[in-house]
Amino acid sequence: DHFHAAIQKDAGGYFLFQDRGGVTEKVYFSFEDTALFVFEVILNNNVSLVLNTGEKVHLEPKKLFVRNDNLYLSMSGERVKFTERSLIKISQLLEVDDDDYYIRLDGQKHRIEKAPSSR
Repeated sequence: DHFHAAIQKDAGGYFLFQDRGGVTEKVYFSFEDTALFVFEVILNNNVSLVLNTGEKVHLEPKKLFVRNDNLYLSMSGERVKFTERSLIKISQLLEVDDDDYYIRLDGQKHRIEKAPSSR
């Protein structure tokens, strides 16, 4: 939890940040797919997502997309990947119909876009 909460981003990329007794540590790191993940899905009147950084965001269906059989959320130009645990939680809202993906929210069926494969 401490590792994920310490993730930040600036013009140089993603880094881990901590301030320990007046000493600031900032270490940039590379990642294969994305540095951001949906760790928790809160199902209530408005579906909320809790990211690995601790940030809580409202789910907007138009920002969802599927790439390489993974579910993502587009957030401020960044990809946020759903973990297996978060997919299980949100699966009750998801549907597949003729190779298209949908999410049902507020009584409406929203199509989830497919992004080109990154491979």
